[in-house]
Amino acid sequence: MIGFEPTDEQKQVQRLAHRFAEEEIRPAATEYDEREETPWPILQKAAQIGLMSYQYPEAYGGGGMTSVLTGCIVAEELAWGCLGVATAIIGAGLAAVPILLAGSEEQKSRYIPRFCDPEKVYLGAFALTEPEAGSDAASIRTSAVRKGDRYVLNGQKRFITHGGIADLYVIFATVDRSLGHRGITAFIVEGDAPGLSAGKKEKKMGMRASHTGDVILEDVEVPVENRLGEEGEGFYIAMKAFEHTRPI
Repeated sequence: MIGFEPTDEQKQVQRLAHRFAEEEIRPAATEYDEREETPWPILQKAAQIGLMSYQYPEAYGGGGMTSVLTGCIVAEELAWGCLGVATAIIGAGLAAVPILLAGSEEQKSRYIPRFCDPEKVYLGAFALTEPEAGSDAASIRTSAVRKGDRYVLNGQKRFITHGGIADLYVIFATVDRSLGHRGITAFIVEGDAPGLSAGKKEKKMGMRASHTGDVILEDVEVPVENRLGEEGEGFYIAMKAFEHTRPI
C-alpha cells in the first residue's frame, strides 16, 4: 500500500517552521507589512536555524531535504505566519534552483554554499519577467552580446522578488531575438556587478514584507563561465525551474 503520510524528517521540519512562524513571524508581521520593509532580523534567524538551507544538498552545506513536497510543507507553515515574510524567506533561494538544475559542478560548488551560510542572509533573484514580456517569456528583450570571453547584458527586468537588493541573480537574456525562445540564455550575475542597478520598487496591496522591484542592466559584463548551460537553453532552464518553484 502506498503511504501518503509525511516522513519523520518532514514532520520535524514542519514543526520547526510552525514554531518559527508562531514565535518570530506572526508577532512582527503587521509591522513589516505596514512599513513595506524586508524583515532582515527574521531572515537572519531563519538562516541560523536552517530554514533557508534545509532544501539544498548536503554536499553544499544544506540540510538535504530536496523534495518539492518538503518545500510545500515548510512554505505552508511559514505563510501561516505571514505570506509576505514567507515569500522573503523562500524567494531567497530562487536563483539557486536553476543553478542546481543546470549549473556545472564548479558553479554549484561556488554559489550554492553561499545560500547555506547560517551567519549571513544571502538573497537570490530569478530575473525573467520584463515590462514588455510578462507571461510571454519567449518575447524577452534583454540582450546578451558575446564579446570575447564575456557577454554584455542590456535590458530591464520587472516584478522581480528581491529585485534590486539580491546578492545573486540568474538573469535570462536573448542572444538573438529572431530565434524566439531558442535564443534565450541564462546567466549568473553578482548583485554588485558594475552596470546592474535597482529600478523602481513596486507598491503592492499585500505581501509587502517581500521586496519586489525592477532590475536595470546597462552594459553588464558577465564572464562566459557564468553562463548556465549553453546558448539557447535558457527557456528550458526557466521552465524546469518553474516545475520546482511554482508548487511552493
